[in-house]
Amino acid sequence: MMLDGLERFGEEGSEGVDLITKMLSPEAPHRPDTSTILLHPYFWDAGKRLNFLQDASDRFEIMCRDPRDANLVELERGAYDVVGADWNARLDKFFIENLGKFRKYDGKSVQDLLRALRNKKHHYQDLPDNVKRQVGPMPEGFLSYFTRRFPRLFLHVHSVISESSLKSESMFRTYFELAD
Repeated sequence: MMLDGLERFGEEGSEGVDLITKMLSPEAPHRPDTSTILLHPYFWDAGKRLNFLQDASDRFEIMCRDPRDANLVELERGAYDVVGADWNARLDKFFIENLGKFRKYDGKSVQDLLRALRNKKHHYQDLPDNVKRQVGPMPEGFLSYFTRRFPRLFLHVHSVISESSLKSESMFRTYFELAD
């Protein structure tokens, strides 16, 4: 496909490919309207992307685990393609050491990676200086730390929410509806 070259731009390339592919759908009814195009995450800044991942993590956290909520099942579908065999292996040693001091995480779980991202974002000011240097400044550096290591994470989470009833919940409306 001619859009393959965009992938080399990392996350933004993936998002560009996603948007352009949808816009070029051979079937007109499957093409997004202008409102949908304007709301595509390709146009979001780092702060909005990071807030979206945090909101998603917060929402997934309160879902029923027994029986497992369908949205959690969908979040973990294809987890290997999103986080690999163990996401811990993609993160820096000092980050993992700091992360493990407070709770245990399942390295195969997309939800646990989101939880780790959310928790470290929330407690960023408490991180040791060496870990802050590794992850970079908020929001751009911090987001990039994760998206460079997990280039499919953002669009995967966005897809799970945008293709479910979650997108109409108040906490997600700003991401999926244009302001009046």
